Amino acid sequence: MSLRFWWFRHLVTAVLAVVSAGLVVGITVRPASAAAVRQPDSTFSTLQLVSDTSARAKIEVVDPVAKPVPKLAPKLVPKPAKPVKPAKPAKITFKVRPNDTLTGIGDLTDTQWHRIWRANLKLVGNTPDLIRVGWILAVPNRTAKLPPLPVVKPVSGPAPQPAVSAAPAVPTTTISNRAQAVQTAIAYAQAAVNRGAMYQFGASGPNSYDCSGLTMMAYAQSGIHLAHYAPSQLAAGPQVSRSQLQPGDLLYFYPGIKHVGLYIGHNQMIEAYDAGYPMRVSTLTWQWSNYQGASRPADLLPDTSSTAPQPPKPASRPKPVAKLVSRPAQSVPAAPQGTLQQYAQSLLAGRGWSGQWSCFNNLVDSESGWNTRATNPSSGAYGIPQALPPDKLAVAGADWQTSGYTQLRWMMAYVAGTYGSPCSAWSFHLANGWY
Repeated sequence: MSLRFWWFRHLVTAVLAVVSAGLVVGITVRPASAAAVRQPDSTFSTLQLVSDTSARAKIEVVDPVAKPVPKLAPKLVPKPAKPVKPAKPAKITFKVRPNDTLTGIGDLTDTQWHRIWRANLKLVGNTPDLIRVGWILAVPNRTAKLPPLPVVKPVSGPAPQPAVSAAPAVPTTTISNRAQAVQTAIAYAQAAVNRGAMYQFGASGPNSYDCSGLTMMAYAQSGIHLAHYAPSQLAAGPQVSRSQLQPGDLLYFYPGIKHVGLYIGHNQMIEAYDAGYPMRVSTLTWQWSNYQGASRPADLLPDTSSTAPQPPKPASRPKPVAKLVSRPAQSVPAAPQGTLQQYAQSLLAGRGWSGQWSCFNNLVDSESGWNTRATNPSSGAYGIPQALPPDKLAVAGADWQTSGYTQLRWMMAYVAGTYGSPCSAWSFHLANGWY
């Protein structure tokens, strides 16, 4: 047998054996006990013969250059955007109702009361405790920029000529009259309010004060020397009860005496309130809950009002005998007639103020709107003139609570005695928000 035929016969035998064994050509998973007959070439794809204990064999196609299929990254589903809240307006408005206060409005609107005050400084003025029903107040949010409080800067260079609003210098002489000392102290403190002096701890003027610094300097103008310390001012006395308060008394607040103000009557005081705020005239309402006592520094002076020497009386001369002349009896004024406005015009004419009706009408409109029973919810001021305390109207008539005519008579006397004329009272009201 030739060598070529021998190789051919073995080849056919091998092929038949493979077919009979159920050879399958394809991708094969190698069993753990498989033994490779021949390692595949590292360059070309080959058929690799594999055998196992079950005498079954498979051909595995191996591609050395094949690359693994990369896994696809999961698709990222965008999250829905959160709804954008609309920005809050810089400020809202609030209409003042009966019994409203800045503190109460602040609680309702979640705003600090002093921010509401600063946002409405032109309307409210230096009396944040006194707001009027019907006012439209701007309520700023927490990020709104507020107008700065007025700051009086000291003038550099040579001293200017004294002005009306300038702080008076401390005199070297002593004013012995107590009433004059009170008037001087109140005038000094009011001048500090008018020129916008600010609060500053430890300061005593002329452009800034703390509470005891203001009261100390106010009485220093009359030669009454108080310590720059509220408890020491109270101890200097003499002390008075709340029921005996008079203008010029010093009021003390909070346990340990943490604050002092100058009482000016009508349930009001002038005070250096707190850092960042100007001097102000405050209506006493909630402060009474922290009241600790009062003193009267003016009584530290000798009272010479009743012991002052009287000028000598001129020599008496014989009086001529008066002739009895019959005169018609004066007519008793008739009961008020007409509207309140007409009655007020007749009272103005009787005092020579016929040309000041506009000033008087504006004053009444601003204070009470001609409402006989108008009551201020903060201070308790009452009636057409907004008298405080209300019962002072009783000097004009027993029907002061219900009669607008009686209230107008009292108001005329008050304006004449305090300001001299309705237009002077109206000018003061425009500058201070009260009269």
